[in-house]
Amino acid sequence: YVFTGKTATTNANGDYRFDQLLPGTYRIVERQPDGYLSVGARAGTVDSQVRGSVLTSDVIVGISLLGGEDSIQNNFAEVRPAALSGHVYHDANNNGLLESGETGIGGVTVTVIREGDHFLPQQQFTVVTQADGSWSVSGLYPGQYRVAETQPAGWLDGLDRAGSLGGSAVNPGDQIVNVSVPAGSQGVNYDFGEILPASLAGLVYLDLNTNCKPDPGEPTLPGVTIELRSSDGAVLQTTVTDANGRFIFENLVPGTYVLHEIQQ
Repeated sequence: YVFTGKTATTNANGDYRFDQLLPGTYRIVERQPDGYLSVGARAGTVDSQVRGSVLTSDVIVGISLLGGEDSIQNNFAEVRPAALSGHVYHDANNNGLLESGETGIGGVTVTVIREGDHFLPQQQFTVVTQADGSWSVSGLYPGQYRVAETQPAGWLDGLDRAGSLGGSAVNPGDQIVNVSVPAGSQGVNYDFGEILPASLAGLVYLDLNTNCKPDPGEPTLPGVTIELRSSDGAVLQTTVTDANGRFIFENLVPGTYVLHEIQQ
């Protein structure tokens, strides 16, 4: 192909046209417009018959023309890019809502995945949260997405929440799935809640003076079984006191608990 020297600029309706062409075989090349993503192209027709083929989303080739023939509807499709954003944060009360006073968690990896379809194969975008816990991914094609968080070390998995474009949070699971992203949309508040682990600890001892507090000289009791129960009485964990009569339950999520000693 040799450049004809002819260029055209689309009008307000997106239409373009080349006139006064000699018979021959032509290629049309679109210069990608700023602020858009290419969806594809379609070769046009001559007398209602397709003439030419799509080489790339910006190039149509093999358009053969005889004298007096017109090739129409050689079209290039574009979309406005979309974006998704959200937060990873310390959900102190574990209610799945980012509320005033709850702080963000920086340095957490978030992966945005566009599910494969007839238009594009699966795509994956990875970002790391800012110091305030915020994250964002832009330049997205329309499609079906899921957002996954890599669980940060030292935290317990809390409740996740889908944002403004919908979707479903997988709790537990660190994923928000079935997010339908239209062209040009801005999906916000796709949030992942994390919990700082809590603990419950105590002592079993021989209370010689029955004042309900351990005093110097009162011996401790090792090997005593302690149950951690939920507020409705279900046993969650058990442990036994150590050589110093002490026990601890760690990595607990916020909630109301019952401590039950198995009487010796």
